[in-house]
Amino acid sequence: MRPDESPFQESDAEREQAFMAWLQAGRLPEIKPGVQQRSARTAFALLESGAALMRERALDALSIEEICSGAGATVGAFYGRFEDKMGFFAALQRLTCLRSEAALEAFMQQHPADGATLDSLCRAMVAMSVQRYRANVGVYRAALKHSDEGAWEPFRRLGDLYRQRLVELLAPHLPGLDEAARALRIRFAYQVMMGTLVHATLNAPGPVQLDDPAMIDELAGLVLGYLRSPG
Repeated sequence: MRPDESPFQESDAEREQAFMAWLQAGRLPEIKPGVQQRSARTAFALLESGAALMRERALDALSIEEICSGAGATVGAFYGRFEDKMGFFAALQRLTCLRSEAALEAFMQQHPADGATLDSLCRAMVAMSVQRYRANVGVYRAALKHSDEGAWEPFRRLGDLYRQRLVELLAPHLPGLDEAARALRIRFAYQVMMGTLVHATLNAPGPVQLDDPAMIDELAGLVLGYLRSPG
């Protein structure tokens, strides 16, 4: 895998450290208040277990007992930290969004607009987005399948943030368009990219699957070609 295809890969220790910081800052309100550090580690292990299991299992088919078994925790420990399975999933969604926000900020710092070409920025942007979907495919799939219950709303807001920051990054590389046209072009490119990833996550229609190495190449070529097209 090329370096630009894993723009934000945390170690297990970094993931836990970030989780603890967000929990302490009150950014994971779905976890019951008053959770101490040792107890918080159990909450972290439960969330990691659920995310791993959901890569292959639908949320509806996943039991609390399985989540607990994967984390080496008891069912009582689960209910000491989460109201129920949907409360647990809401916490997992929020944690996924927080990690994606951190990935976006790291990406923006690593790829200043004046230090790269449109080609390299497009490929890096696509690589980051594909990597986030691959890393959280079960969470995204469940949120999409439960979208009528509002489960996709956190990711819709996350998409708004991504579009805003990507317009800031890419607009200087589209000098042939006026400001409004640049923003529309970038936002629509992002929409097309996300539509492809959502379709691959939900339906896996092919010919290129989410985990296929060709996904980044083909999607980056598609986005770049559109951004470069005449005004």
